[in-house]
Amino acid sequence: MNQPFHDRPPLDLRGVQKSFGPNQVLRGVDFHVMPGEIHALMGQNGCGKSTLMRIIDGLLKPDSGTVDVRGSVAMVHQELSLVPSLTIAENISLHAIPAQGGFLKRGRMRDLAREALARVGSRLSPDLLVEDISMAERQLVEIARVLQLDPAIMMLDEPTSSLSSTETRRLFDVLRKLAAEGTAIVYVSHRMDEVYDICTTATVLRDGALVARVSLAETPLDELIRMTIGRGLATRAEARNTFGATRLSVRGLGNARLTDISLNVRAGEIVGLAGLMGSGRTEIARAIFGLDRKQSGQVEIDGRAIDVRHPRDAIRAGIAYLPEDRAVEGLARDLDLLDNLGMASLPEHSPGGWVKQGELRAGADALIERLAVHPADRRYVSGALSGGNQQKVVLGKWLATSPKVFILDEPTRGVDIGAKTAIRDIVLQLAADGVAVLVISSELSELFDMADRLYIVRDGRIVGDMPRESFDEHRAIRMWSGVADDAAVAA
Repeated sequence: MNQPFHDRPPLDLRGVQKSFGPNQVLRGVDFHVMPGEIHALMGQNGCGKSTLMRIIDGLLKPDSGTVDVRGSVAMVHQELSLVPSLTIAENISLHAIPAQGGFLKRGRMRDLAREALARVGSRLSPDLLVEDISMAERQLVEIARVLQLDPAIMMLDEPTSSLSSTETRRLFDVLRKLAAEGTAIVYVSHRMDEVYDICTTATVLRDGALVARVSLAETPLDELIRMTIGRGLATRAEARNTFGATRLSVRGLGNARLTDISLNVRAGEIVGLAGLMGSGRTEIARAIFGLDRKQSGQVEIDGRAIDVRHPRDAIRAGIAYLPEDRAVEGLARDLDLLDNLGMASLPEHSPGGWVKQGELRAGADALIERLAVHPADRRYVSGALSGGNQQKVVLGKWLATSPKVFILDEPTRGVDIGAKTAIRDIVLQLAADGVAVLVISSELSELFDMADRLYIVRDGRIVGDMPRESFDEHRAIRMWSGVADDAAVAA
């Protein structure tokens, strides 16, 4: 168990500075967390949060300043650190593998995994391979692995980005219990409702500098947003786009996970797919784009049937797809911005097999400027970017193809308010330019803000169609939960 509470913070940083070449990432930052405190670390992607946490974790050394860490530190990373080819039990025990006489104690390993999973309310089998479970399940395994370490200081970077509301509430119960036992917790999230729910204090960084340390009970949401992004959050005008003819039409799409999926998206229209994790939202997108094989049904673009057996068929037909997991499916992390931004549109710049490098460079520079990618250097390695800037690069890769249909799966997952606003504005502009947009999001408020119409998904089926003028949060929840419309549902 952790040590009893004391007046001296277990985590205390003073005047911390860090630069990478000419780029100064941290500018004399002070940061401390007391025992039993759940402390939000806030700021836009690229503000220095990740660098600060890597310094706390001992992965980086500051150029100047003092770092006083008392006790063990454990971190739940936004980009999961699990080994996909190993079992859940093996991943949870990687830090201290139970063995005797040179032999693994697999029974003990499974018992430890069951205990750790139980803490986050998961009943997953410890013998499952990580590569065979969903993103939400992987997130729970990652959290369970860190909890087992019983650290004095725990840092969580977007821990609920793939979790359902039920799983999030369960995690918060665990965190409150840990805080009551004296654990100092650093919590990073761009979901403001979560920050106000679980945290008591917030430290705000902007451009690598400390903006403020505030009590959340005494700080209104609008004020915290202004501290974080340097301005207020714009609201969407109610004026709607004028929609064109049906651009994407799906009829009777089915496979092992989907049953009789039919939907339409008109040119200039933003259509949302809403539902619980595992409802089939992502599977619909993957089947349309050719990542998953369809067993029945038809996809049409502008009234013409297309045979999509592979993503390249979808791309040729004018479909773009931003995947849920940018790190694994969306970004070549070892390549630079130029290579990533030009990847999807490369055939257009390679007539006769000869790549027109000048066109690629000009296109990449234009996208970097349009999307405000930071650092604005086409030779910068993509994997070194912050999460929000990585998402902008994946988005830019598909913008370069000038798509007719753009499917976006969790486009703002794990990005800050500033990047979220920028991505939202790009989606709205795509629709204004006549692109048919299909958006998947776990945040119903995000869909209510952007979408012109919602399809509700449950158990691999579309169970509801809700136009914007009829948007109703309770009704949407009832439909995706399988509860009758006249049943009472808690807000």
